[in-house]
Amino acid sequence: MSGERIHLQILLEQSAQKNQQAFKKLYDETSPILYTQALRLLKQTYLAEECLQEAYLKIWEKADTFTAERSQPLTWMITITRNTALDKLRARKARPQQHTIDDYDLSHLSSTSLLPEAMLSLGQDIKHFYLLLQGMKPKQKECLLLFCCYGHTHHELSSHLGIPLGTVKAWIRRGKQRLVATN
Repeated sequence: MSGERIHLQILLEQSAQKNQQAFKKLYDETSPILYTQALRLLKQTYLAEECLQEAYLKIWEKADTFTAERSQPLTWMITITRNTALDKLRARKARPQQHTIDDYDLSHLSSTSLLPEAMLSLGQDIKHFYLLLQGMKPKQKECLLLFCCYGHTHHELSSHLGIPLGTVKAWIRRGKQRLVATN
C-alpha cells in the first residue's frame, strides 16, 4: 500500500470523526484533482466550483462510510465528485456541448503497452485502470473509458457504439468489478 494512499485513508478516518484540521488537509491535497474531474465533465468553472463544494460536503458527511477494502481513498472521492457532476448535468438537463463521443481520440486504446517512463508517471489508480483496459476488446475499452473518464451515459454509449443497452451496462459492471478485484 502506498504512503499517499495510507495518508489519505488516515485523513478520511479522521474526517469521519469530524476532525476539521484533517478535513482541511484532505481538501488541500485532493481538491486540484477533484476540481479537474468536475471541470472535465461540466466544462464551466462556476459549475465545477459548485460541484467541488457539494462533493466535499458529501465527503465530509459520508467519510465514515469509506471502506479501504473496497476502494482507494482518492478513487472513492473521485467517484463522489463524478457522480455529483453528473447529477448537476442531469438537473440542468444539459450535457457537455463542446464535445461529442466522436471528438475523442481513442486510437491509443489499441496499443498493447505504455513506455516505462509513462507508466512511472501514472498514479496507482490510473495504472490499475489502464491494465484493466488492456484485457478488453476494443469496443469494451472504448465503452468503459467514455463512461468512467468522460461521463457519458449508458444510452449515449449504446447509440454511439451500436450495441444493445444491456451489453453496455454489463461491460461497465464487469469492468468495475475487475477494477475493484485488482486493488
